[in-house]
Amino acid sequence: AQTASDIQSFLGIDAQKIEVVYQNCDSQFEQKLTNQALELVRAKYQLSSSYFICIGTIEPRKKQLLVLQAFHQAHVNEHLVFVGKQTDYAQQLHQYINQNNLSNKVHFIEGAAFEDFPALYQNAQMAVYASEFEGFGIPVIEAMNIGVPVITSNVSALPEIAGNAALLVDPE
Repeated sequence: AQTASDIQSFLGIDAQKIEVVYQNCDSQFEQKLTNQALELVRAKYQLSSSYFICIGTIEPRKKQLLVLQAFHQAHVNEHLVFVGKQTDYAQQLHQYINQNNLSNKVHFIEGAAFEDFPALYQNAQMAVYASEFEGFGIPVIEAMNIGVPVITSNVSALPEIAGNAALLVDPE
């Protein structure tokens, strides 16, 4: 419904011309993996046994810098793993990591194989997706299908996707 509302307000399209069709994620996110399969992926990407995961292109609207700052300020014991293409914005995250001596707790994975995503989620303690604007939010659905707790934004389409099944936060 949020995307339909966005189409109406941004493009001026009549509501009667819009049909909302909800999507799901790939069926691979419905399968529980064996401990051996999970360990293979953890070893492949050299991940700790306890981490939070943040999947998506690293770009300003996804608010990964604020996620990183909140993670640091909350003194979270787990590691933080960002999975996705790094844009120029990623330099701000790397700078914050260097300034705060977090290089041993924050990891970046770029170019991860799509078939590894279910294990990356299942190995995680929590999935975080704090975007300020989304048309849908596939990473939220992927994590929820896997059974990983989710923290996501309370704006855009994300509350509609997560419902009461996630912790909703202000992306600012």
